[in-house]
Amino acid sequence: MAALTFLQTNTDATDLSTYDFVGENVGAAGATRGTIVAFALGFSGSSTVDVTSVTIGGNAATVKFAKVESTTSRIVGFAAVALPTGTTATISIVVNRTATRCSIAVYHVDDMSVFTVSDFVSSSAADAVGAVDCPPNGFIIGVATTGNNTSATWTNLTEDSDVAHGSTVLVTTASGTFVTEERARSITCNYATSSGGEPLALFCSWGFSTSYIRYDYFSPTGAGANSEWTSSPGGPAGWDCVNDAIGAADDDTTYVSSSTVNATDTYVFGTPAVPVGATVFAVYLYRRHRAVSGSWTQAPMLRCGGTDYQLTNFSLSSTAYADSVTKHQTNPRTTVLWTVDDLNGIGANALQEFGFLTGGGNEARITQVYIAVRYTPAGVMLTDTVKISDTLSVTRGGDLSAAPAADGVKLLDTVTAIRDRLTVPVFQSLYRHRRM
Repeated sequence: MAALTFLQTNTDATDLSTYDFVGENVGAAGATRGTIVAFALGFSGSSTVDVTSVTIGGNAATVKFAKVESTTSRIVGFAAVALPTGTTATISIVVNRTATRCSIAVYHVDDMSVFTVSDFVSSSAADAVGAVDCPPNGFIIGVATTGNNTSATWTNLTEDSDVAHGSTVLVTTASGTFVTEERARSITCNYATSSGGEPLALFCSWGFSTSYIRYDYFSPTGAGANSEWTSSPGGPAGWDCVNDAIGAADDDTTYVSSSTVNATDTYVFGTPAVPVGATVFAVYLYRRHRAVSGSWTQAPMLRCGGTDYQLTNFSLSSTAYADSVTKHQTNPRTTVLWTVDDLNGIGANALQEFGFLTGGGNEARITQVYIAVRYTPAGVMLTDTVKISDTLSVTRGGDLSAAPAADGVKLLDTVTAIRDRLTVPVFQSLYRHRRM
């Protein structure tokens, strides 16, 4: 189990687009030592905001962030990197336009070589709330910010810091490590004052990179029960305008658009093959979209058992394309956790289609939509070379059939390595919006 240690915070209330925190303590050096930086930025105005890069000790970090673009825009996120040498480092955060302030909280991980992000959820509610999965021997870190506040209270994580991020803005962090698996651990961050302030929070878990968790991705393969958005250009059907290869959206080349209240598009997709006995964690619905002008509202849609379910609306105002994701841990038809049959298209509660609905306003465009199904297969699952004895090992992609026992270790008749875990660029900037 990796040891997670909170080290310190720092803040810079200067208007900048590059923030350099020089000589930050990163803890004792070690061959597998890693550094995770929680960060929060504030911006004036509602135009598009993005994190361009984060480096720690001169090393490019993997970044996960959430953002809200409103009267006052905010970003919260995490940057993680393996950092085997040195006890201090410069942490540099670069953004696409001038920010009004930036705060950081630094964490030390004794073994980052085998850890990667496992789950995430963001919240822009008046009091942040989310349900996060965490693998065994993993950890969760939360970061939250809001105006009109000086303190917050965390539930189900241990509070690490409260930082004055300007005169009336709070940045707070919390964390926890877990020996056993946590499924949908409920996390809350209650701000001392729950009115105004453009709140935003991100909770993220890390687990072993050789994790048994699998993601299967599905793009539209045909029109569903609802086809009310206009396809552009006019030739392809709507579903064919939004099924770009994952990580390769073509933006304004092909898209669907609408400004009509309650206009809905849903799409069929290839049937998942979640193995019997698997534990299903969640369905994630991804969209890439932009406003043509002004603001508009959108809601993700899931069709289960022949009924359309409209999920929580959120508002958008950016005229630049951006990615968003919503996490659905329960079947909206049954209101309980997904079952294997639900996802495999079996029974009265089966997931049949996914899509979106517009709440009206100005014209909106969507250029890509797809889902990811996250689950743990039953049984023994291997991802990299796993040493079983001095003379017997199983390598990624390989099978071991009817193997004899070795060194007193009793083996199953068949041990099969699972396929490489999938990743997609959209995980580099995941965010939800207001009215979660």
